[in-house]
Amino acid sequence: MNSHHRRALRSVAGIALALGVIAALTACGSSGQGANAPSKGKSSSSRLPTLRWYGLAGTASWANTLDPSQVTDSISYNVMNMINGGLVKLLPSGNPGPDLAQSWTVSPNRRVYTFTLRPHLRFSNGDRLTAQDVAWSIERTLSPGTHSPVALSYLGHIEGANAFTTGKAKTLAGIKVPNSRTIRISLDSPIAFFLKTLTYPTADVLDPRVMRGKKPQVYLTNTCSANVGAGPFAVVCRNKSSSLSSFYPSGTTPTMTLVPNRYYYGPKPHIRVVMPVIPDTQTNYKDFQSGGVDATGIPTADIAAMRSHPGFYQYPTSVVDYITPNEKMAPFNNVHCRLALAYAINRNAIDNHILQKTETPIYDVLPRGLLGYYNGADNPHYNLAKARAELRLCPGGLHSLTIPYQHTSVDIDNEYGAIQHMWSALGIHVTLQPLTFNGWLNIVTKSLQQTHTAISENLWIEDYPDPYDYMTLLLRAGQNYDIGGFNNPTYNKLVDRAAIEPNPAIRARLYMKAQHIAVGQGAWIPVGNQTGFALVNPKVHGFVGSEAFGILVPKNNDWSNISIH
Repeated sequence: MNSHHRRALRSVAGIALALGVIAALTACGSSGQGANAPSKGKSSSSRLPTLRWYGLAGTASWANTLDPSQVTDSISYNVMNMINGGLVKLLPSGNPGPDLAQSWTVSPNRRVYTFTLRPHLRFSNGDRLTAQDVAWSIERTLSPGTHSPVALSYLGHIEGANAFTTGKAKTLAGIKVPNSRTIRISLDSPIAFFLKTLTYPTADVLDPRVMRGKKPQVYLTNTCSANVGAGPFAVVCRNKSSSLSSFYPSGTTPTMTLVPNRYYYGPKPHIRVVMPVIPDTQTNYKDFQSGGVDATGIPTADIAAMRSHPGFYQYPTSVVDYITPNEKMAPFNNVHCRLALAYAINRNAIDNHILQKTETPIYDVLPRGLLGYYNGADNPHYNLAKARAELRLCPGGLHSLTIPYQHTSVDIDNEYGAIQHMWSALGIHVTLQPLTFNGWLNIVTKSLQQTHTAISENLWIEDYPDPYDYMTLLLRAGQNYDIGGFNNPTYNKLVDRAAIEPNPAIRARLYMKAQHIAVGQGAWIPVGNQTGFALVNPKVHGFVGSEAFGILVPKNNDWSNISIH
């Protein structure tokens, strides 16, 4: 299933890509110069071994965005991770580690973070990177003119962020730059997970000399030369035009080519990366079988046969599969209509017979292993008697409904076909609406009320491993990702208190109580927590499965660890 990373909306929402699509798709290729190489001259990077990677898998067109201020999905997130840098970065363990900042200190009241940048930092075009550029980039994301759908979700605890974003303040009060290598960020509350929020692309550092005055979203997404970052890779551009032909020749498969960033502060990658668009998991898998790619996610039907295959990976993920009803419109403004759906889903049957144990049934909001996870024994489970009882209390019953879902694999087609059949057996009539990944994002990144959607399939990969990323961002009233319009005062108070609670045990209890409210009222209809599966050619070395990322990533999130031989 595709990811909705917020990192995602990772929507990821986020996001998962049919789990197959989430897995890193890599391929050993020739070392010659590719179609996306610069039109003049040859560089040493053209002699590097080529990795054909999954970065644009899950779409037949292009990344939804290459602008860090706009990212709401896993495809865009993963590409930016390779090109851009931030103060800190997420490690496969789920912990934040140093990136452009070599160190930081935290004040005794846990509200002021002081970062010291590494010396002699540069962007991929050679421009110096300073603390002033970090501040400018954060302010750009939060600026009213940027219209970021996610700025406050990830940077909203910076002091004065809300006033700045809404235009009530001309400056961002919580950002100070004492000198070119020091930036001080003050928060409005002592949240324990602030460093993790800075690993999301909204805090990526852009070159103001390139970006100042340029239109958000369109310029970076369509203009290759605009993508000047401080990450391990630089984008290979064909020309400087503001069109997709600057990335790849018109009339050919949309493709992005990356080479090592010569100015990168750390150990440089030893590979060249080519990322063509790949529409779905089945296409990826067929390409792997024919030798066209060196790694792939595995369609559910093929997992058992591939377990003994060299290069087989299995790893836990934070991907949760769930359904969001629209509480602002009939019929799902009625709790009984929502619970009729929740009680009618046989999650064990989906896991055992449809998804072949690639997804574990869950009955709460949080994935296993995350602080606050619990078994949800007091939440709705499959129970036909209760489903019928709730349906009788649903005014007019449930008829002529449509549920959009991301049509990115046969697995997700089969899963939602099974759910449709389970509902139909009770007289609940729902039509499935398969959408492309970007088409689905247009539904799940907006209020369901705005798109006149009654109910939607949903997936989420954690942006960072903290329950706030699920409990507040997805269900707290007033958050952009609360697309179903859930608004329960007790729930809101519980998650607000948990966000600033320093004691992990107390935080966990608060989140358990909050989950019982959301799931018990059918605001969140959980289905499962996915497991990651992938196949990698033995010639490709250095990848690890990561629960935090939901995909294969380089060991220590360091691309110099990837080799092909």
